[in-house]
Amino acid sequence: MPFKNKQKLREYKKAYYEANKEKIAAKNKLFYEENKEKLAAQSKLFREENKEKIAAQRKIFRKENKDRLAAQRKVYYEENKDKVAAQKKANYELNKDNVLIRMARYRKENKQKIKVGRKLFYELNKDKISEYGNEYRKANKDKIAERGKNYLKKIRENITDVYVKGLFTNNTILHTSDIPQPLVEAKRLQIKLKRGIEDELNSKSNPNN
Repeated sequence: MPFKNKQKLREYKKAYYEANKEKIAAKNKLFYEENKEKLAAQSKLFREENKEKIAAQRKIFRKENKDRLAAQRKVYYEENKDKVAAQKKANYELNKDNVLIRMARYRKENKQKIKVGRKLFYELNKDKISEYGNEYRKANKDKIAERGKNYLKKIRENITDVYVKGLFTNNTILHTSDIPQPLVEAKRLQIKLKRGIEDELNSKSNPNN
């Protein structure tokens, strides 16, 4: 006899499910195993035919539940840090070129947003950042010194703008922005000529080298 009262029907369905949930689960699992390829094809077809609708629904859901989703992501991350890190690394290795292209495009299209975000992050975390920086420098003095030495060697050998401007500003009140580019180019040319002359003189004084 059909139920005329919707509430009673819901109660009946709930009671039936509670009494038979293991049986129902086994039946559903068997049905899935016997039809998984067909179900997968149907699901794929549905997504293809409704992708705009699905995307819109997901966007609305994320907007309406952003705090709850953020909390869930945070809990999941805290419980699965190593797993998340491994997945990110594997995904990056598989899609390195595409990832780098997307990152470059995002930085280009969101320069101001990134700048504001970094500034806000620093303001909110400057004590922590300062503490981390001090601890890192203390624990890596030799490494930092070697890195600085290699950097100075590199910019000197390549006569970069940074190196040339430093020749004008070191031990002065001038800032690098005070040095015009034509002066930088002239100084660079002078350094190249001087090095060329020194190399020529050295080769003449040491003909066997």
